[in-house]
Amino acid sequence: MIPEFRAQLWLLAAALAIHEAEEWNIYGWYKRNYVDMPEGRTPTTIRFFLVFLSVLGFVWVGIAVCWGDSTIASWIIMPLVGLIMQNILQHVYWQVRFKGYAPGLWTAIVLLAPLSCGIVVTSIVKAMVPLWYLVVLGVVIIPGLLDTVRARNTLTRGILAVHKFSLRCVVLLGLTDAHKAESGDTESRQAAPTGSTH
Repeated sequence: MIPEFRAQLWLLAAALAIHEAEEWNIYGWYKRNYVDMPEGRTPTTIRFFLVFLSVLGFVWVGIAVCWGDSTIASWIIMPLVGLIMQNILQHVYWQVRFKGYAPGLWTAIVLLAPLSCGIVVTSIVKAMVPLWYLVVLGVVIIPGLLDTVRARNTLTRGILAVHKFSLRCVVLLGLTDAHKAESGDTESRQAAPTGSTH
């Protein structure tokens, strides 16, 4: 495997972890800019997923490089690069849409964007993946970007799915504030008066 390419991949994983760290206090930003926040969404549910993504980045890169072949590594890593590129564009959109600092913006532009582009360029120059594969991945991220724009100041379907996953995991792990939030939401629903039917 090309040593420089291996280094690029590990740097991407490290940059992704730093990016998630920049988003550590993003809960307040969500509350200021979004309406109809889902039940049980707390700083812990968000931070759980940030840690999950950081670990996932290293695992993904580890799987890519373990084959010892740059071409196989490129095929495996490109979907992750596509997802990262989608998130970079989302951060730029959020910056414009909400006219203020969107947590994660700086690391997205300074770290993730150049590293992702560098991996794509290396893969093209070294003929590791065909252009059609990159085009397909580019097309795949378009619905997520359109969903981001259409959602305006409501959470996208993707973020809502992430919330449900995080909430289940956090409750399963017994982390306090998410468990209380879910219990409180359940109690509120149970206590709510029901309309009589005749």
